[in-house]
Amino acid sequence: MWKIIAVTSLAEAASKQPHIVFTLVDDLGFNDAGWRPAPDGPSSDLASAWPLTEKYAKEGVTMNNYYTQPICTPTRGAFMSGRYPLRLGLQHAVINPGVPYGLPLDEVTLADKLSAAGYRNLGVGKWHLGAHMQSSLPMSRGLDEWYGYWYGWSDYWTH
Repeated sequence: MWKIIAVTSLAEAASKQPHIVFTLVDDLGFNDAGWRPAPDGPSSDLASAWPLTEKYAKEGVTMNNYYTQPICTPTRGAFMSGRYPLRLGLQHAVINPGVPYGLPLDEVTLADKLSAAGYRNLGVGKWHLGAHMQSSLPMSRGLDEWYGYWYGWSDYWTH
């Protein structure tokens, strides 16, 4: 006797999965976020600059004890790989245009893992993990879509 087994497609499974939004903001102090009042007064001006951040923080998960690196590349490398920047060789500085290195290509990224779980991945902002060859770019590292720039010292207002 044959049994009929229902198979859920990745698209159907993904529609039942929660959305994951992670925001990494450079140079943001602990009390600079709108949902964290400064010890000496009202919350920062970022509450008015990003009106939904307080809502997202209240409805989602905020990390109160999260350790990061003091500069971009090591922080992004650690987030994308789940490894300490020292293990990645990215602990010293940011990656400048034209240098022939980046997040090691043998590292599995968070985006790779989420793709395998049926998620579609969108990145917005600054990559800063190497752009010296096609295989180092976000679309080759597990992201389905990318809107942003490869290196620092750029913004969305001047170009």
